[in-house]
Amino acid sequence: MPYFLCRHHPRRQHTGNLYKTIMSYSRYVSLKKYMIIAIIIMTAFLLMFCKNDETVRHHDGIIQAEVLPEHQQYRNTSWSPNTMIMFRGNPYHTFYGTGTPPDIPEVYWYYRTELIVQHRPTKCTLYWQGTGWSGQMAVFNDRLYVTALDGRMYCFNAVTGEKQWDFKAGFSFKSSVTYYSNRIYGGSRDNNVYCLSTNGKLLWHYPTSADVDSSCCIFGNILYVGLEEGALVALNPATGKCLWRYAFTDKVESSPAVWSNFVAVSDSAGKLSCCNRYTGKEIWTFQTGADTDCSPVIVGDMLFTGTEGGMVFALSNRTGKVVWQWHAVSEIRSTPAYYNGRLYTGCDGAYAYCLNAVTGKELWRYKTADGVWGALAVVSNRVLFGDESGWLYCLDAIHGTLLWRINLGGPIYSTPIIVDGIIYIGSRNAQLWCIGPARTKIMYDGKNYKTIAPKKYSIPFTLQWGNEVYTNRGITYHNFINITNKTLVQ
Repeated sequence: MPYFLCRHHPRRQHTGNLYKTIMSYSRYVSLKKYMIIAIIIMTAFLLMFCKNDETVRHHDGIIQAEVLPEHQQYRNTSWSPNTMIMFRGNPYHTFYGTGTPPDIPEVYWYYRTELIVQHRPTKCTLYWQGTGWSGQMAVFNDRLYVTALDGRMYCFNAVTGEKQWDFKAGFSFKSSVTYYSNRIYGGSRDNNVYCLSTNGKLLWHYPTSADVDSSCCIFGNILYVGLEEGALVALNPATGKCLWRYAFTDKVESSPAVWSNFVAVSDSAGKLSCCNRYTGKEIWTFQTGADTDCSPVIVGDMLFTGTEGGMVFALSNRTGKVVWQWHAVSEIRSTPAYYNGRLYTGCDGAYAYCLNAVTGKELWRYKTADGVWGALAVVSNRVLFGDESGWLYCLDAIHGTLLWRINLGGPIYSTPIIVDGIIYIGSRNAQLWCIGPARTKIMYDGKNYKTIAPKKYSIPFTLQWGNEVYTNRGITYHNFINITNKTLVQ
């Protein structure tokens, strides 16, 4: 019998001890290997988990870590379910933001744009800065994109306000910016539609013979935009190649609405047209009777719009027939907002309105300090908009009562957006604003209201909530209601 088969043989016993030693060592090596693998996996997981964190250093020196959500984009469409990436949020113009706007606002950060001075020999000199009409911003992941009157398209860190890049065109941008498939689109008053990469590189531009104030809408991988040379065009969003063109008799400043197989837009002569979105073939037209720069709003089988004749029209979007009409006190340039069966708009006569979307009956009106040009944003039963005297308002959507207003120091012609409860808007005094829930304490010392805030963070603005008015310079006005010895903001 071979020795290694005899269990009593000394060499067999020696071999057995060696085997045990080897196996013990193997288990030690395996355990160590698995521990190393586990550490590598845990480290990779932590890196993946933390990669979207933004470290924010506020002016008061406090460091806070904030994580922005991963935003999504519907396939082949400039529309996201959880952020704002195009004018009025979606191709129907019925989505205005996410989260709940602040109960009491605080300026988180602001940025001052550059300036274009336009000398006109026979007319007054014009100064282009900040954002104009419609001037709505876009947010995707942690980036804020802005088209501004200083002729630049900007990209910022949405949380900190740190500028990432800017692209300089030949003249002002008035249109709202559009984000689609890692590209940025905007129309300029230098007679071009621009397409940039998300790092600010020019990919293509589509030349026209006049301004482009209309905002781009992408639906089914086709880009639609109105031109002041008097046309609606459909472009390939990847190349800028024109797919078809529909002619108007006057300039088109409104932004196209797209639904099903149709696209609709209006011109300054009051012609509202609905076309086949694939071919540009005209389906129907409607004459509004006045300059119609408002953009169409699509809800079910209805189309809503407003005119500089002060009219709001509700039409069948299948036939163009009038369902109802309503008249404001003056011109309407504010694209209507639809929310929970109601229609919201503003006018040059310093009013914001709420109408029954089914009947056109006026439900309430709110008197503003000046004219309202920008569209109203309605989110979580709150209505946000600006006026020409620089006030940004927040109203109760049901009753039209003032929740608060903040004066930003310059006319507001742009439309606000709300993303995760944070407000982004521009004003004509060269400022871009990020406004969120108040973190600053406002105290009453028995005589005056005072703010507990770092001096470096102090900027001039006036805030009103309810009947109370507060200025961040430290001393308030004297028209407070009866509030004594208590903290207004915890």
